Amino acid sequence: MTPPLALDRIKVFDWKSHVAALWWLGVLYRRPKFLEQSLAAIPRGRAVLQGIVLYLHCLPYVAIVSILLRVALLSLTHTQWTWRRLFVDVALGIAGGIAVGIAGGIGGRIVGGIAGGIAFGLAYGIPVG
Repeated sequence: MTPPLALDRIKVFDWKSHVAALWWLGVLYRRPKFLEQSLAAIPRGRAVLQGIVLYLHCLPYVAIVSILLRVALLSLTHTQWTWRRLFVDVALGIAGGIAVGIAGGIGGRIVGGIAGGIAFGLAYGIPVG
């Protein structure tokens, strides 16, 4: 599996980088371990930045699909709508989804770490202590 462009060379506004970013996002869903290994070779701060750049490349597709689905849903339900309201709703929906996803991921890691630490402490501490 040869990437079209190395992960640390992907830029935000470049057609070659766009194609490579979509390829890497495909790898994320097909072979996540390969992506993890590629990110491990990059310094942590740079890897986080590259992750953000990858998702910036898929944001236009998310917006287009969201707009089309919302127009279809509003048309099927015979709801009155305007283009301005549609774009505001889609922008707020995408921003809210990203915020909830990030907060949920961070919160889940914290809660999972605490619960795992307590469970391990009890399971290990009682028999050994």
